[in-house]
Amino acid sequence: MSRKENFLSINVEIYRLHVVVTWETKAEQIAIYAKKHGITVAKRFIDDFEENSREALGLCMKFENDNPDLIVWMERRPKKASEYATLYHELYHAVDSISESRNLDKEEEARAYVFEYLVTQANKFFWPLK
Repeated sequence: MSRKENFLSINVEIYRLHVVVTWETKAEQIAIYAKKHGITVAKRFIDDFEENSREALGLCMKFENDNPDLIVWMERRPKKASEYATLYHELYHAVDSISESRNLDKEEEARAYVFEYLVTQANKFFWPLK
């Protein structure tokens, strides 16, 4: 797990992919971050991101169709329960995408573990121990 500015990169090592969680960022910033970290970004990424995030509180999408790495974007950093609900909602979509790319559709327990892992990593980041 690594963090930089408004980015949290969760390495899902067992499936050889990353889920990049970001908040309060624009499509261009996300594309720059991804390219800097070796993630392939589709030519239409910025247009697709802007179209899909226009009135959304959160969004989960691939950076590029042939790449399993995912972006989970939130309009703002979660600070209250309703905002964590948005984060968890989008992480659930990430599980769907991971499941599709790794043939886990009927593997209920594996899907549950992936969701638990993503939520735990996000919580460690957003709820740091003092």
